[in-house]
Amino acid sequence: MTDKKIPLLQRLRKNAQRVLNVYLKLTDPSFRSFVNYESKVLETDKVKRLEKLRYMARIDIATTGVINPGLKERLRTARSLNELIAKDQKIVQVGRLKIYDKNAEVSHIVMGTDRDNGRTLYSSSKADNIPIWQDYRPENIINETSLIYPVNAKGLHLTNRYFEDDIALLDKAQRSVAKDSFKKMVSLVHSSNPKLATSVQTITEKAFLADDYNKALPIKIGSMDNRPYIVSDKSDNYVILRPYLEPQSDTNVKILSLDDFSKRLENDSITVFAHCKQGVDLGLRNNKLYIRAQDNLAIDGALKKWMPFDRFIKHRSVPVTLKHKVVAEVIQKKDFLVESTKKTFPLGKRTVVLKEHYARGETFVALVEDISKSDVKQHYIPIEAFKKKLSFSDRNDFEKKIENAKETVNRTAQKIKI
Repeated sequence: MTDKKIPLLQRLRKNAQRVLNVYLKLTDPSFRSFVNYESKVLETDKVKRLEKLRYMARIDIATTGVINPGLKERLRTARSLNELIAKDQKIVQVGRLKIYDKNAEVSHIVMGTDRDNGRTLYSSSKADNIPIWQDYRPENIINETSLIYPVNAKGLHLTNRYFEDDIALLDKAQRSVAKDSFKKMVSLVHSSNPKLATSVQTITEKAFLADDYNKALPIKIGSMDNRPYIVSDKSDNYVILRPYLEPQSDTNVKILSLDDFSKRLENDSITVFAHCKQGVDLGLRNNKLYIRAQDNLAIDGALKKWMPFDRFIKHRSVPVTLKHKVVAEVIQKKDFLVESTKKTFPLGKRTVVLKEHYARGETFVALVEDISKSDVKQHYIPIEAFKKKLSFSDRNDFEKKIENAKETVNRTAQKIKI
């Protein structure tokens, strides 16, 4: 197209750009190098850098008075990517959460904190490998993860990683908010998708030792508050656990001996029925009676693990006096308190513990200083004898609370015959 056929405004723009380009070639070495060398060999459709796309636009205008439509689109894309990069550079990544269907990644969410204003953001997608950040809202996370459905039955599970080194760039208050927000997001994702909840395994000691379980899925351990853990490593001596629903980092681990962990799994499979004053515990599994010696007894360590009642009584390492007590007092007289009837409530600065006697059906009471510790050694006495030891004000308080507690005491254990 000759200059005469180009619209006046476009012709003026073209001539002005020619003059400007001459000036830029004299003053800008980068532009001069691009015009003289790169522009002649460059595959223009593969150029992504905004600076070089702008050089190409200047050449287009100086040639035709307008920018090629395809180049215009690439300029818009490059500007958008530059804005994403500028935003990303202000954000400290807090942690990453991934959801897998067996081995296939189906969701990837990164949480971050804006260093300038402390806002919490998240990214679940990228453009040219640059995170696209948006304000964190729990409802958005639920919408993105709650309807993910696994192809593999019970194959859906999540992993997370908390970036401790990156978080160190934030101030103390921001670090606290960031960690709390990330922890809540992990729990939110797990609880909002029912298929994630079903991926938590309950395994036996035998299955664990034989590696007969899915190592990618979490396991639930009753003696550790029924919280799910991932077994990240094990040897003949130790087991390393990572909390499944807490921010995972190099420092947030639990290290247990193999014996301790095996014992916890063994205990999970047996329901404790009674802690007996004779020095043994009774347990039930599949309606069969199990027994073990309590930790405070000076006795063969093998007897402190659950075993069927008959095998315990016949065991050569069980002292004759203990066998006699167990048979005469525990089995024949049924002299023990039922663990499933246990109820607690505060009384002053201490805690009242109630349990029912198996044979007599009476309520026995103990007053404990620290309810988190084992109450095996506590001195339980009949409820009427306990009342007599209380002051007038404590007795009134006790009477009010005891009525509520006794109404809800679980007596189902009484139905099991021993």
